[in-house]
Amino acid sequence: MENATFPDVPLATNGRRQERFIRQKIESVRRVVSSKNYTSHYDKNHKGIMGLKKFDYEYEVFKLNKLITDPRQYHYFKSEYFTYPPPRDNKKIPQEIINKYVPKPSEKR
Repeated sequence: MENATFPDVPLATNGRRQERFIRQKIESVRRVVSSKNYTSHYDKNHKGIMGLKKFDYEYEVFKLNKLITDPRQYHYFKSEYFTYPPPRDNKKIPQEIINKYVPKPSEKR
């Protein structure tokens, strides 16, 4: 359904819905960054790189959010790069599921 005030603008860009979507996305990023897997991966692989000595939660949230919202990164969100956690024997995540969470840059929600 189109917005009555601006007929060519999708409803998703309407104030509250867009705010809710952005709020849900940032909450998901915060949940990922605070997970045990993320922090242990950071400690094993990134500690000391670029002068970072200690895990900075807010900075990591900022970097991950910036990465996933950058349109230039979209071509990396392919099924071949993502697998389920180990109990599923490295089964690839279907592209339809990835597209649900990371829409194409030209698409608007």
